[in-house]
Amino acid sequence: MFTRKPILRWTFVLILSLSLAFALTDQARAFELDDDGNIPANEVIDDDVFIGGQTVVIDGTVNGDVFAFGQSVTVNGTINGSLFAGAQFIVINGEVNGSVYGGSNSIEIASGSAISRNVYYMGYSLRLAEGASLGRDLAFMGYQALLQGNVGRNVHVAGGALEISGAIGGDVKANIAAPNEANTPMPYAAPGAPTPISPGIHIREGAEIGGVVEYTSPIEQSEGIAVQPDGGVIYHQLVTEEGRGKITPAIRTGLWALDRLRELVSLLVLGALALWKLPELFNRVKRTVAEQPIPSLGWGFMIILVGYLGAALLAGILLAVVLFLGALTLGKLGGAAASIGFSSLTLTLAVFSLLVGFGSKLVLAAWSGEWLLNKVAASKELSPFWALALGVLLYALLHGIPYLGGVIAAVVTLMGTGAMWLTYREARAV
Repeated sequence: MFTRKPILRWTFVLILSLSLAFALTDQARAFELDDDGNIPANEVIDDDVFIGGQTVVIDGTVNGDVFAFGQSVTVNGTINGSLFAGAQFIVINGEVNGSVYGGSNSIEIASGSAISRNVYYMGYSLRLAEGASLGRDLAFMGYQALLQGNVGRNVHVAGGALEISGAIGGDVKANIAAPNEANTPMPYAAPGAPTPISPGIHIREGAEIGGVVEYTSPIEQSEGIAVQPDGGVIYHQLVTEEGRGKITPAIRTGLWALDRLRELVSLLVLGALALWKLPELFNRVKRTVAEQPIPSLGWGFMIILVGYLGAALLAGILLAVVLFLGALTLGKLGGAAASIGFSSLTLTLAVFSLLVGFGSKLVLAAWSGEWLLNKVAASKELSPFWALALGVLLYALLHGIPYLGGVIAAVVTLMGTGAMWLTYREARAV
């Protein structure tokens, strides 16, 4: 799909990152921030909008770009700009007179809706319903794309399943799984997500394709193409290595995007739980990061090093004790010691790994999101979840940068872990 135009691999991330960076650094341009999640039908906003909440519903008109984040995002009104959306579910019932950049579990572009330009989407499922229209191109990375409406120009897909029953004005280029392929990579589908269709390419009777259908797959799938595209069909066999399908650049891009989506959803869910159940403790650790960043970094290194080395040492000691008891023919006592000891050690190590792997990221994400929002809306009372969501989004995107992302993740992990330890130590001292 993206082999001939490598720049498309980064389109979604670059556009989202640059647009967000522009929004947060250009002090000459104002932004509307709305954290109640609702723009009523009679409201007209002549500006760009950041909107967030559990359920985001846009019934009114926005004469600018919209950045929307929540569990669900629904557009019933009109956006005279582009839509940048991150949610569990995205539904478009109205008009977007720009492009749509989305990351979610699923997106539904409903019948009667219209998108004037392009759609760049990564997630589990995309459905362009019959009667819906897209003015230019569609680029999809995920599991399944169901295209029942009209696409003005080209379609690019990297995923498990593609079904076309509508009209495509240009070319269709896809990297697609084989039908009934057991190892088809499928992202996590949240409850309420669309039912998955079978893997492979499915071009139904009545579909219209104005250009060529060019696809890459482990096997040829002519039986799934029921109509003859105007430009014909071109098949490229996916070369196998050691009995497994080769990971092409397009599929690698799709898997990268799915990794970012999984990380985003995981951190948002855990972050919401932390804000709900432990808001005071979460804020204390966040303040520690802001007040003691360098000590947090140093202590984080020491705690992680000592924690994992200590766990390995304890496991060795416990094993030696069990073997010693067994040598003394105290088999039952040795078995009880092994059961209790290793179970306790495993549970402790799991909690420690959860705090290091996720808690550290959430602390830095919440702090950075709050800092950035205060730069553009210092006079407004901001929702803690809104700040967390922004910080998590930025972290997920930065973590995906080759090489640099690993360095960023390491620094964030060390600093967040150290801040948690310093907060704990200060609480013990009181």
